[in-house]
Amino acid sequence: MRDPGRGADLYRARLKGADGGGENRRGANRALATLKESSLVDAVLADALLFCANLSAADLTGANLFNYFGRNADDVLIGRMFGAGALGLYSTAYSLLMLPIRQVNAPLAGVAVPTLSRLKDHPERYRDTYVRILEKACLITIPGAVFMIATADWLVETVLGPAWLPAADIFMVMGLAALTQPLSNSTGWLFITQERTAGMRRWSLVGAVIAVASFVAGLPWGPIGVATAYAASGLLVRAPLLYWWVGRTGPVSAADIWRCAIPGAIAATGVLAGVFALRALLLPTTPW
Repeated sequence: MRDPGRGADLYRARLKGADGGGENRRGANRALATLKESSLVDAVLADALLFCANLSAADLTGANLFNYFGRNADDVLIGRMFGAGALGLYSTAYSLLMLPIRQVNAPLAGVAVPTLSRLKDHPERYRDTYVRILEKACLITIPGAVFMIATADWLVETVLGPAWLPAADIFMVMGLAALTQPLSNSTGWLFITQERTAGMRRWSLVGAVIAVASFVAGLPWGPIGVATAYAASGLLVRAPLLYWWVGRTGPVSAADIWRCAIPGAIAATGVLAGVFALRALLLPTTPW
């Protein structure tokens, strides 16, 4: 019977000793290899733990800190400039948008990272597996994002109530940024499974700077301006730059990442046409 708790303890011990020299790293690797051979954990978990033992805890921590800063600076700016009411609308719209996205991303990463880590020495299989996983994810998330954009007022009123309708425009604009969310999230799989956590940390800093600059640029127009600037910078600057950055080396190129979105984009056009037809039927005077 496997004992994932013991494996996790060994991994945590590795992270605590990440800066303690080569002997700590070699010892953790030997312990995890022994753990695998003794069948205390299954092969997939042991391979994932052994792989993660070679990552730099400092790089991962730095990337997380930069990401946190880049994703929360907008709340600070809006709250300071426009008060709690505007911040409430903005943060509620963001939370509502991210809720379904997180339900897909977290379990997907839990499957993709250990799977890709086992294929890192087989470039063609690695690339094909990554493409298959991401294409399927995009078939769900991109049409879902388009549906949320096209029905923003209905969703906000249904889920939150009529009092929150002023948040619908913010929700709709933020939905544009969600179109590339599955692609962007998947770059983390590539950085981690290719042992490029230093590059991940550097990109996180660059991405945070771009995000904060977009918040500042949109601030004069209030929360809707911040959301619009963030979405535009994501689609036109951050996403293309990130895919180029991660695709410079390794078996997956930037073109491979973009191609994964094509089936989802095709499905999204059908969703959009259906929603527009429904709006025309139910609300003939709608400005849509």
